[in-house]
Amino acid sequence: MELVLDIETIPAEQEVLDQYCSQFPRKKKPKEAPALHPCTARIIAVGLKPVGDEPVVFLDTEREVLESTKSYLEEARPSRIITFNGTSFDFPMLRFRAAALRVEGLGRLLPTARSSRNCDLYHLIKWDMPLTLSELAMLVMGSPKELSGEDVSELYRSGDLDAIKRYNIHDLEIIEALYLLREDLFGPGVL
Repeated sequence: MELVLDIETIPAEQEVLDQYCSQFPRKKKPKEAPALHPCTARIIAVGLKPVGDEPVVFLDTEREVLESTKSYLEEARPSRIITFNGTSFDFPMLRFRAAALRVEGLGRLLPTARSSRNCDLYHLIKWDMPLTLSELAMLVMGSPKELSGEDVSELYRSGDLDAIKRYNIHDLEIIEALYLLREDLFGPGVL
């Protein structure tokens, strides 16, 4: 089974960010984008979509999301995991946050950068034309994404978990559509 994966993150509590920044004052990225760094972020959702099938989105406490993802991957045993920047973001974030919360075994279920099980669409296009997922959605599906990852924090704070779930599912659908067009986008035999 081929599986599309996408995660949603939010910044950790302000005291966690303050503590990190005081201990590592030269680190700029966590200050500018705290939801994108494993020391200053929390995973709030993981979406998984078997290609051609219905998606599943785990949206709960971070520990529950990670444990549910681990159980799903153990049962599904996907032959390939398809992402958009999973090599540089989703997989490391899942691995580091699982290690921080002692969710053992999740990291072993994820492909490495060079594994044949890893299909990172962003890494396939970044050297030719580094487009965002929203730009690719506009090209392939006719309209850009309505929200961005930056909106997820506000949705979470307001308690709109259904909007986060819809956002995650939309990203999964965009990634799946790109994957299904792979020969047109990346050339024959690339994947």
